[in-house]
Amino acid sequence: MNMDKTTATRWPLCLSLLAPLFLSACSGGSSSGATGDTSDTTAPTVTSTSPLSGATAVARNSTLTATFNEDIFATTVDASSFTLAKSGSGTTSGTVSFDGVDNVASLAPDNSLAALATYTATLTTAITDLSGNALAANVSWSFTTADGAWGSAALIETDNTGIAYQPQIAVDSSGNALVVCGNPMAPALTSWPTALTATVGAAPY
Repeated sequence: MNMDKTTATRWPLCLSLLAPLFLSACSGGSSSGATGDTSDTTAPTVTSTSPLSGATAVARNSTLTATFNEDIFATTVDASSFTLAKSGSGTTSGTVSFDGVDNVASLAPDNSLAALATYTATLTTAITDLSGNALAANVSWSFTTADGAWGSAALIETDNTGIAYQPQIAVDSSGNALVVCGNPMAPALTSWPTALTATVGAAPY
């Protein structure tokens, strides 16, 4: 094939312009293992917690939550990076979960917390955002639980046509209820207690 002088000059020029594009495409992806937007170097922050820091009379069956200001790498939120400890005792066991839609970490204690006790929740720097940025420092907050005492019984029914005579109910600070009523059908049994555990959506008694 015959090429004139002008054509022969254009080919090297075109190749020199296209070479950087090919090199850039071939080098896409990093061998460093970094994920997410590497231009983001800002540490995530906690915008709110529940219970609030310093809260008192906290229900002993509460689930703790912490909300972040940005998307968090969900697998970094677990039982080792989100903990709860009673003052003077070890870590309180519980189930940790993460809501990636609202960026909320939750810790549900396995058992009811102790009455009138101070607890401290901690989020560690093992928690990172999607770019690998960790919390700048551990985030901790403390609260005190309720006393667990029962409130005064209140009459909840005056219709005594059934077998339950003048039923009364008392509720503690965690929402548990205690029902006491008389039984006119059995004079030897003047009353009996029934404990009702607090349940979301449960019908009142």
